[in-house]
Amino acid sequence: MSNNNIYDRYCNDFQNPALGAYIIAKFVESYIRNATNNSFPSIFHIFSMMPIIINSNFRKCIKRKNVLDSLIKEINENDKLFGTYQTNILRYKEYTMTCLLFCIRLNLISINDEGDIQITVQKLPNHKNKLIINAERLGMLFSNGDLFRFLNFLGVSL
Repeated sequence: MSNNNIYDRYCNDFQNPALGAYIIAKFVESYIRNATNNSFPSIFHIFSMMPIIINSNFRKCIKRKNVLDSLIKEINENDKLFGTYQTNILRYKEYTMTCLLFCIRLNLISINDEGDIQITVQKLPNHKNKLIINAERLGMLFSNGDLFRFLNFLGVSL
């Protein structure tokens, strides 16, 4: 097995829960800021967003301002990605839950009794980090209801 294959198999995603917590907080902040109907993201949104940010193969799909079209086009044309999204949601569920708990513990977000996630800080600092920028872009995308269109295209069962 070559070094490249080992890297691709084991090192294409990050595992730092503090970074994941910040990504969740930036996603929630962007979602709330861009929601046209004063809605809040749910845990469902977080579990749908994290594999796109965590996995480097999915992360590379966020290329243009029109994020939804970019994701669909790239995933549709990439054999490594097509049909693997739901598997990745399940693969990263423990990590995502750890990040959510870390985020709550840091008092960056809160979850109310209806399952709505709210940001608990005034404003998070801006970053030029690609992971953070992508989380903000997905927050904007999902706040407009495009999550369900995206999941439907990928054939993810709800």
